[in-house]
Amino acid sequence: MHLMIVTPIFPPATGGAATYYGTLSRELLASGGVRRITIITERFPGESAQTEDSSRKLRVVRLFPHRAGGALGVLGQGTRYCLQNLQYPGLLAIVEATGVNAVVVHSSFHNLPNLLGTTIARLPGSVLRIADVRDHQMPATKLAQLEVYDRIIACSENVAEHLARHAVLRERVRVIPIPQDTLLVADTAANRQIVADAGLEPERYILFAGLFKRRKGVELLLDAHRTYQASALRAGAPMLTLAFAGVVKERAFARRAARMPGVRILGPLERARLLALMRFAALNVNLSSSEGMPRACLEALALGTRVILPPGIPEFRRYCGPWVAASDDDPEVLARQFGAVLSQPPPAGYPLEQHSIDHVLPRYIEVLMHTTPASCYRPFA
Repeated sequence: MHLMIVTPIFPPATGGAATYYGTLSRELLASGGVRRITIITERFPGESAQTEDSSRKLRVVRLFPHRAGGALGVLGQGTRYCLQNLQYPGLLAIVEATGVNAVVVHSSFHNLPNLLGTTIARLPGSVLRIADVRDHQMPATKLAQLEVYDRIIACSENVAEHLARHAVLRERVRVIPIPQDTLLVADTAANRQIVADAGLEPERYILFAGLFKRRKGVELLLDAHRTYQASALRAGAPMLTLAFAGVVKERAFARRAARMPGVRILGPLERARLLALMRFAALNVNLSSSEGMPRACLEALALGTRVILPPGIPEFRRYCGPWVAASDDDPEVLARQFGAVLSQPPPAGYPLEQHSIDHVLPRYIEVLMHTTPASCYRPFA
């Protein structure tokens, strides 16, 4: 099988989608179930427009403008997004020229008005079309645009439930947990130096890893941190810096945040550095209510750190209830929760084995290879 993956970002870009598709591509090729993969993604500074790995099995085509992985203003984002839409028909020529058998498309391309659905509908009937839905940001009234896909991957239970609101899609959904590598970040001088280089001290900072934008709960986190700092000062407890690691999407807001006492904006970091920062954080926090299954949270759990997990994710509520954000709008409630979690051991009950490569890879292979009609597909329990 020759698989095409259409993703907004891919390594060396940083972010959950880049890590995810980098891991998935590597493991699918190693399994032998897929003989060749073509990645269609956006340009990245310093990278060639087309590259192949040493095996010549993985080809990366950087077709789209540098947008999703960049810090751009509204005008720059809008202009590049329009250009990207005009490039979608070019995917048909790539599919025809390279003999692609299946296309996997990251769902974020459909979250805004787009022309991609028309292109997907024009793919040859012999090409399997798969939507890979990583969050529930697509309005329910817009879910019909996913009808052009034969099968749909949902990364978590809440995403599957969101998709099931559209009757036509319900039977096409397959829940596949996010693949998570085994992580080991040792307590070494080199890793501690990474923390020092970021202007931080081990166990003396709270870390948010993700896009810096209000919709990701950043404003609420800033308010909760300010409230926590005030209470810590009164109680004589250690003061904790709040650090943000990730692409800045709202630059004016980030500049204001950077001027707040005890706040550091680190920008995007390559994964090894980010994992080191996560390992030595006093607390890893994500308050975003728009998440499907955030990779950064899984990584923090895998590293054995203290966490505050985003609300609205059934898997986290089931296994990590006390560590799920206690409010989605009250900074005082969250500040008290920060203090409570900091005084307790990290959570240890989340079944990370559900995300192991050995567990999830057969599910991807089944979706890609199985000849059962889409109407026979059911979500996993």
